[in-house]
Amino acid sequence: MDVKPRTIPRSIVWTCLRCRSTAFERSIRGLSGIRVFHEHYLGACYHGEERLQFLEDIPPMPNLKYSDVKRTLEGELADYTGVFAKDFAFALRDRYEYLPDGFHHAFLIRNPKDSLSSLYRLISGGDFPRYAEGFPPEMVGFKEISELYEYLKNVKKIDPIVIDADDIANHPSSMMKKYCDSAGFTYTDDMLHWESLSNYKSLNFDYEGLKWDIWYRKALSSTGFTKPPGDSGDIQSLPDYVQVAIHDAMPYYEKLYKLRVQP
Repeated sequence: MDVKPRTIPRSIVWTCLRCRSTAFERSIRGLSGIRVFHEHYLGACYHGEERLQFLEDIPPMPNLKYSDVKRTLEGELADYTGVFAKDFAFALRDRYEYLPDGFHHAFLIRNPKDSLSSLYRLISGGDFPRYAEGFPPEMVGFKEISELYEYLKNVKKIDPIVIDADDIANHPSSMMKKYCDSAGFTYTDDMLHWESLSNYKSLNFDYEGLKWDIWYRKALSSTGFTKPPGDSGDIQSLPDYVQVAIHDAMPYYEKLYKLRVQP
């Protein structure tokens, strides 16, 4: 007689760059028994054999095809009580056939004035020569995250939830509990605090990403969620291409913001 795999809650959080998603992930790591998959679709996009963004100085990695990611996320994990994945909608590029089956879906958003200003500050610091002329449009991600939400809602008939990063920062206990209730995880106060780390390798990611020590510097040094500043600041001092990116992203953000889980 065939024995069906044990059913455990599985949730994937889709987000954009600089939306405090690694802090969200660090909170989830405070739960016992949860298998965490960190940005495997992004790995397929940038590092896999079918990569959509070609990084000329990095050879492709094995076992990071889109089909590999789907199979990994859907795999039987007998030693765990739940599965959590965090990833980026822009990494899929409409390859929705590789979405994992049996998952709860959540969308983590942040005001583009903050997220894209943060992205600009990061890549303009001299650590990313390939982006010396500015970040490419596909890294913005708000259009892709909105389109994926619509696909899940209208085509797959899945009811995703939307969470705003500032709501989590201002109401961490309430918002993380609401996420856990929706995903099928058991909330604990251990999710609100974590240890500061000096190296991302302490988190045991499944593959080696491009300059992760720089991307995750602030999230690694953090010990919990911190409240955002009260004002997003003046974007007029930013380069024109960043201002345009913020302007273009706002309608997608505002649409999802209206659908967010309330604190």
